[in-house]
Amino acid sequence: MQPLDRRSLTALVHRLHFYIGIFIAPFIFIAALTGFIYILSIQFEDIIYRDVLTTQPSGNSKPLSSQISAARHYVGEQYFIHKVRPAPQPDETTYIQFMYPNLESEKLRTIFIDPYSLAIKADYFFSPVSGFLPTHTWLTKLHTELYLGSVGRHYSELAASWLWVSAITGVILWINHRRKHLSRKKRSPFAFTRHWHITLGLLLFLGMLFMSVTGLTWSKWAGDNINALRTSFDWLTPQLNTKLKSANEAVISSHNHGDHQHEDHNHKGLQSQNSASNINKPDLDWEIVLY
Repeated sequence: MQPLDRRSLTALVHRLHFYIGIFIAPFIFIAALTGFIYILSIQFEDIIYRDVLTTQPSGNSKPLSSQISAARHYVGEQYFIHKVRPAPQPDETTYIQFMYPNLESEKLRTIFIDPYSLAIKADYFFSPVSGFLPTHTWLTKLHTELYLGSVGRHYSELAASWLWVSAITGVILWINHRRKHLSRKKRSPFAFTRHWHITLGLLLFLGMLFMSVTGLTWSKWAGDNINALRTSFDWLTPQLNTKLKSANEAVISSHNHGDHQHEDHNHKGLQSQNSASNINKPDLDWEIVLY
């Protein structure tokens, strides 16, 4: 490359890095700050919602069908069951997620219930995609759109799209500066500031690339294109078959596996046609469905 061409390219990279620092860096800073708070919230959710997530064991827990019936009675029959998570540990609560037919997925209603007393521990509306608890959900929306709706999605897309460019141009400038000024002894008044800027940039280089890539997968426009690319190359996560067994299949499966604890269950709630109305029948035998 001719010296003039090299100088022109270096000047272009320098201007690009400079303008990103002026116009894009504030958005990157906000995205990094809200993302950091978002990560911290995951660690503290167990502490913040201890009373909701845990309970004091007392005797034997009620059957899962009784827990679901209590939650149904609390929310009303107009809600359909969307998801059930039985208490994984003796000192944890069960949560049942309901969906109103005309509401979007982000309006799912979640009831946390004490499996021993059937007391309602909490009643929340939250999105199953962004998190299980209100704080997590609120911070997810703050991080992705700053509660500005579709306009706010531009900020996160802008930050993620230019972060990797800023990182790479910074490394290019450092290499060029190091080669050009290696033998210079004189330091400029801004040498100390530049030194720390370069040091932090190099230390965070790989992290910035990673955050840029993951940020793009969360973004609206680039994220949609990435999902389309993953679909075309079949890079999607394998999905479990969630189709319910019919009553006859459930009985046969129970006998074939010698699972005698299911023999005494009432099968009248299971029908051969597994539709939404059947899944949400009040007398559905949930122990058979989930176990």
